[in-house]
Amino acid sequence: LLQPLVQAGRLDYTAFARSNGRQTGEASMCRLLRCRVGTAILPCGTEIILIEVVGTRFLRQMVRVLVATAVREAARRAEMEKHAPSSTPAAVAAAAAATYGDVLLRYAQLPSDCPRLSISEIRASTAPPAPAVGLCFANVGYE
Repeated sequence: LLQPLVQAGRLDYTAFARSNGRQTGEASMCRLLRCRVGTAILPCGTEIILIEVVGTRFLRQMVRVLVATAVREAARRAEMEKHAPSSTPAAVAAAAAATYGDVLLRYAQLPSDCPRLSISEIRASTAPPAPAVGLCFANVGYE
């Protein structure tokens, strides 16, 4: 779900921002360089999901909204696969990928594709920010 955002290059992340006022256009342009998802087991034995997002810059709460929206869409995709008619697993997976594969990219394209939508309407398409619990800012670098 996150790879189309990386492959698309520079996008308007207005839909994924919160608490940054009414900034749109150039002020909301970012480029994601890498997104990776994996799992790990903590020393206490708890299994966790790791989501790494690397970008040229981030808007306020952008990563939290991006993660929450990706989780929501992944759950929808899993639900679709679970309730699919008796198709082959490959056909169900292909249909789910076609339906939900680039949904995050479509949200990032809303400001330019639907210029009459208000910022609140654009932001309503994405999930509320994920809780800050477990969020870890690991590094910052400058060119």
